Amino acid sequence: MALSSPGIGSGLDVNAIVNQLVALERRPIQQLQAQASGLQTRISAYARVRADLAGLQDAASRLLDPGLWGTRSFNTSNNNTVSGSATATALTGSFAVQVARLAQTQGTVTSARAADSPIGEAGTLEIRTGTWNGNSFAGGAPVAVAVQAGDTLSTLASRINNTANAGVSAIVVRSGGQEQLLLRGSNTGAAAGFEVRALNAGGAAVTDGTSALGSFNHFHSGTALVGMSRTQDALDAQFSIDGIALNSPTNTVRDPVPGVTLNLQATTTASLPGSAATAVQVSVQANHTVVREAIENFRTAFNRISATLAELTRVDPGGSNNGPLQGDATAIGLQNMLRQTVGSPGGPTGAALGRLSDMGLQLQRDGSLSSNATRLDAALQNPAALRSLLTDTAGADNAGGVARRLRDFAMAANGIQGAVSGRNTALQASAERKQDRIEQMEERLVRTRANLLAQYSRLDNSLGAINGLGSFVSQQLAQWNRNTS
Repeated sequence: MALSSPGIGSGLDVNAIVNQLVALERRPIQQLQAQASGLQTRISAYARVRADLAGLQDAASRLLDPGLWGTRSFNTSNNNTVSGSATATALTGSFAVQVARLAQTQGTVTSARAADSPIGEAGTLEIRTGTWNGNSFAGGAPVAVAVQAGDTLSTLASRINNTANAGVSAIVVRSGGQEQLLLRGSNTGAAAGFEVRALNAGGAAVTDGTSALGSFNHFHSGTALVGMSRTQDALDAQFSIDGIALNSPTNTVRDPVPGVTLNLQATTTASLPGSAATAVQVSVQANHTVVREAIENFRTAFNRISATLAELTRVDPGGSNNGPLQGDATAIGLQNMLRQTVGSPGGPTGAALGRLSDMGLQLQRDGSLSSNATRLDAALQNPAALRSLLTDTAGADNAGGVARRLRDFAMAANGIQGAVSGRNTALQASAERKQDRIEQMEERLVRTRANLLAQYSRLDNSLGAINGLGSFVSQQLAQWNRNTS
């Protein structure tokens, strides 16, 4: 096969000529690529706008949460003795709490025996939970726990702990080669006491407190406790609120004052009502802190979207550093609507707080909101008016809450039919059309290059043939001249 290279026959640089012609043909593609890049930049800019609008929507929605405005703060003069919490239903106020006794579980312990030694007798332990009243016990139906002769205290403790509704838990304590079984009630409070009665393998009661099974008894014979010793009684907590004596089966006391939970952690006095000097002072107040934080987060979110729009729509006098959305009607419209909303009245006509500036949020020349702490502190002392300014639904004599209007605006703008979503969809479609056009033109350019290369190759061959003929004619003339001379 003959080898050929464009330009050999004629001396023309065919590849260079074709490359220059193709470069000229590529200029429209390069223009489209620049336009597509600009569209991608604007799409990315709108992605920022969408994200910041979503942030504003979230911050405004927090202000619309009814739970925000009903929160209460729980304060105590001694958190190590009495802590707690308050719900929105709690009335604001203060009171004194004194704790005479904490609620506790009943505890019992067996006498010491050699570690890991077998119990030595099979039978059953019947455990009942209930209330001790002096030496008498009133309880419910017993729960049976089987005892095997070869059981150790650890085996028995495990079986007790795995028995449903036993009402007690068991552990084994060891010291100096000896061990003891400790039982503790599952719950605190006087009604969570327990007794234990042992039965032998035949089901007969074991009434002593020293035999293999009798050592696990814990009941009162009328004259003395039989079997295990009692380490502590099951007791209710005893406390007072402003001198009013109260009891609780647990140390977590719910609604002693409606909406308030008290956690009793230590005693304050030996008896009730006790000395006022030892009382823990509790106050329940409107929680301005969480409202202030929500307002600050709202201001921050507004300033973020405001700064983003200002950056994206900026106009550079020199024209070299314009924002990617400079002149974009949708972006400018968003910017104007945000400023108009925060600058307009909110809430009922004639309300004590009628504009954001009345609560300390002032619109600045750059479109941001500044915060006046003194005004905000004053507004927080009037929570009803503040809430109306931010959250009210628009009506005949009500402009609607500013936060509610901004929430609705951001939600609509980012919605499927919203301005931002619509603009983003249009930009995406335009970018896709330009990319399709670029691909079509690239395919055509490949064909154009092939055609140009073929044409110039034929020209190169023709010129090569002409040059060859010219050389032959010159040689013949030279030979003729020599012959005639």
